[in-house]
Amino acid sequence: MAKMNCKSRIRSLLALLLAALMLSSACRVSTPPTTDPPATDVPATDVPATDVPATDVPATDAPATALPDIASVQAPVRLKNGRPIEVPILSEIPYTRPDLDKILADYDALAAKAKTGLDAADLIKGFTELEGINEHISTLRTLAMFRYNIDMSDTFYRDEMDFCEECAYQLYNKQCELLAAFAASPARAELNRYFDANYGYNYLNYFSDYTPPKPGEYNFSASDPWDIEYELQDRYDELTGAPLVSYMGETKYLLEWKDSDSFEVQDGAYSAYIEQYHDAVGELFLEMIRNRRQMAIQSDFADYNQYSLYEYGRSFSEDDERAFLSYVKKHLVPLIDALYEKDPDTRCRYSDVVDADPIKLLYGAAENMGGVISEACRFMLAYKLYDISASPTKKRTSYMTYINEYEAPIIFVNPVEHKDFLSTISHEFGHFTDNYYNYNGYSETELRETFSHSMVYLVMSNLQGLSEQDRADAVRTSLLELLLTRIAERSAYAEFELQVYAIDPDDLTLDKLDAIWDQCRKDYGLRLPYPDEIKPMSWVKDLYFFTYPGYVISYPTSAAAALEICGIEAETPGAGAAKFCELLDHSTRGTFEEALFAASLGSPFEESTIKRIADFLKTALDLG
Repeated sequence: MAKMNCKSRIRSLLALLLAALMLSSACRVSTPPTTDPPATDVPATDVPATDVPATDVPATDAPATALPDIASVQAPVRLKNGRPIEVPILSEIPYTRPDLDKILADYDALAAKAKTGLDAADLIKGFTELEGINEHISTLRTLAMFRYNIDMSDTFYRDEMDFCEECAYQLYNKQCELLAAFAASPARAELNRYFDANYGYNYLNYFSDYTPPKPGEYNFSASDPWDIEYELQDRYDELTGAPLVSYMGETKYLLEWKDSDSFEVQDGAYSAYIEQYHDAVGELFLEMIRNRRQMAIQSDFADYNQYSLYEYGRSFSEDDERAFLSYVKKHLVPLIDALYEKDPDTRCRYSDVVDADPIKLLYGAAENMGGVISEACRFMLAYKLYDISASPTKKRTSYMTYINEYEAPIIFVNPVEHKDFLSTISHEFGHFTDNYYNYNGYSETELRETFSHSMVYLVMSNLQGLSEQDRADAVRTSLLELLLTRIAERSAYAEFELQVYAIDPDDLTLDKLDAIWDQCRKDYGLRLPYPDEIKPMSWVKDLYFFTYPGYVISYPTSAAAALEICGIEAETPGAGAAKFCELLDHSTRGTFEEALFAASLGSPFEESTIKRIADFLKTALDLG
């Protein structure tokens, strides 16, 4: 495996630390919170959302049962370092700006003590106290971000979020300087015993030759591809953050067009957006492709496809990815063709489910599933570890992140599009349950997404308070989402990236990018609601290509694993939820495939698995 050069690796670690919204402990790379890439005002889906016919499985009109009362939910005991901890209500956690100057001075003072050779116990005590402070600052950073996202007109929390990011940069360097002082300390032999036991064998060796960065080293450099990448992404945000679109004789923000009740108007506005922004966004992407090739080369990789596998810490290879995509085209795309032949206007909507309280619906489903799923939901409800409020100043996105100080996952959802409100909450609750059970332990991206995808189906299958027909509609729609959006659409995106990054950037043009995408969307059966001349250009509306390059393959591979769980639940109610919990138990102990095998699930990189999924979907969606 090729390795990054030192400079690029340090930059990558810093980027990871900030993306994770928390500080690393003792300069370890912290695990990023289990989140989806933030939503954009330019939607990342090319599969429209509308009605599907009711499932052909007989459904009764049995009267709906009463939804459960969440007011008296009792919280389970949460442990931290083996001891019960008090978890406050999320909205009541206090925020006070940390005294950065004092914390930096405390680091310097402890580093000076290390040079004198004072006893190791005193140094370790000081180190653990500083780690506690870092954890608290991580909490403050998460709170500031969360509260700013709730009301983006609140400049106080925007400024505090920026301040805590500056803390992250400075404390990262101070942590490394301190550990370098420990590595050079006369007390190193005793310090080694502590760090070897808690951080890994010979941990201090990593800091023996550490040198602090020079002032301004991490400022923008016109020749550094990592800095250029940040600058290019900033340009993309400025270009597409609030785009104005001229359509039907009017010029309005794209979000205003998006709020129309007419699908025809929405589709027309997006078509206009694609046409009007194609050249500017496309030229910017060509710059990104050229720059990302340099990132790969400077990190000793052949191209950006190889680099991104390493950057995301994936255990599978590019050959595995290509094999998976070929199986999707062979076994799943024909189902999509059959689906559209049966119903040309196939779309995804959760019937009347959204008319009920989504939190009560989620709680009732979790209680039906029981075990750790029920426990996680009770924990979330008791401490109100979520915000699903609607506001014109709320950030249009959804995610789950984690507060280390209280070992508490938290969920953020903006219910802008009510047709998938319950689906979105269920998706984030899948992440919540994973992080609740595993205490934010590291697992591969594909495993984390498997939990979120499968939880949507599990919730829909276990809903209370609905008629059997409504539940059957919701179950069917969850399968359509997995097939059409998570697998077909995102596989097309992944194929597009594989082809684009394998070509010499000097040989790429906008016309060539359009041609590649046009073939990809045809190969994966995507039906796009745009005029034929616009369809080849429609790749410009997907944020992943610009802000999360190489990420999208995680969606279809994890969706395939999730469909295995769905099939088990469909065959034996309750068995899928049990399999979900079994996979939870293995998710932090090995790679994506190792965890699947340990839970007796198939690998998406094996054709037999994809064929088994196709057989399940064919029956469940009545595709003959």
